[in-house]
Amino acid sequence: MDGLDRVLDRVAAGTFDPKLLAKTTQAETELQAATQIADVKAVESAVDKLVGLEPDNPKYHAMKINLLTQVMRDTPPAKVQAAFQEWAKGCKEYADGLRLMVTAMRTQDYALRDPELMLSSATKALALAGDNDPELAALLASVCGDLGMLTRAMDVLKATLTTAEGEAKAQLQAQMDYYSKVKRLQAP
Repeated sequence: MDGLDRVLDRVAAGTFDPKLLAKTTQAETELQAATQIADVKAVESAVDKLVGLEPDNPKYHAMKINLLTQVMRDTPPAKVQAAFQEWAKGCKEYADGLRLMVTAMRTQDYALRDPELMLSSATKALALAGDNDPELAALLASVCGDLGMLTRAMDVLKATLTTAEGEAKAQLQAQMDYYSKVKRLQAP
């Protein structure tokens, strides 16, 4: 959900706040100006302001992570992990926001990853989606697989395979088959 979609959803839900929109627009303008003159501290300040204004907006959290890991490459791992925790907290009731957070964390260097946060966030995202979303089930299974929890990964896939259809079902089955092969390799 982004831009106009967020505004329309908030109008429909009765939660639209024109003052918040004005503040967000101002912070985005500050971000754009800081970016144009390559003022990294001002960019960080504007992104922090945006995250504070809309903590449930994964776009702003993704900007923060990209800033910390791509622009400010010497950022201490603890600061990056704290930004991921802030993302998970801000999107705790938004399955897609959690999916984006887990996906972003899985692409980082291992020193920046938090296995417990990835597992809890992927689990929460699937639960928010009703436990049968093929994409979120595949993500949770992947996290479990990365953590060596193959039985749990396969259980998640098995539960979702019963309701999945078409290409989604084929992808889940391929993932299940892969984990079955890995499990056979682990057998004594």
